[in-house]
Amino acid sequence: MFVDRNIFDILFILDNESSKDHQLGDCLTQHNYSVKYESPLLFDNNQSTLPGYDRQQWSTFYIDRFTNSDYIGVIDADAMIFTFMHPIFSIFTSKDDRRIVLKAIIAENYHQDKRILQFNSTLDFMWSNRMPMWYRYETFQNLRNYITSVWNETHFDNVFLKFYENQSYSQFNILSNYANRFESNYYRVILNTDNQGAVSVASNRGWYIDIFVGCCQTFN
Repeated sequence: MFVDRNIFDILFILDNESSKDHQLGDCLTQHNYSVKYESPLLFDNNQSTLPGYDRQQWSTFYIDRFTNSDYIGVIDADAMIFTFMHPIFSIFTSKDDRRIVLKAIIAENYHQDKRILQFNSTLDFMWSNRMPMWYRYETFQNLRNYITSVWNETHFDNVFLKFYENQSYSQFNILSNYANRFESNYYRVILNTDNQGAVSVASNRGWYIDIFVGCCQTFN
């Protein structure tokens, strides 16, 4: 009800090895949603204390494999959509400024991020609690190539296996800090104190102030 499906393609990525996920996928397909299935791949032969969480994190870095859309908006599985997703104001600064808005706070809550990226940043994009997190299609591949290179590895997965067991990282922080540093022509960073910029349409918390602000800015 919050997304115009004539404009946005809603894609569900489910576990290929799960019969229940296939049952869910069949139901979603009947209602004209896009569904794709992902195999465990990296986690077939590796132990993980939190396999579902780690796999979700890993999948985010590869989400461009499932779509050809110019812009990809990622929503956490536990996030709630609380207002209409506008095709411009939910993504960009304005009609005239088509840079993707990344909203941040000044903090360092995920200490692994700078180790993974090999540069320091005081911007935390995860704790700003803004969903979806929008990125260019190209940013995902560019990030994987960058991390593979700075770690002197042959494949991104080799790097992921070195840091994934330490939960003190955020895939969104890594993506956003990379985009801010290396693709700033396509992105605009604002702080959580800035009331200008893209409208937040979903969050992990569902605090009433988020809902009020999102609704007012969208329908004003």
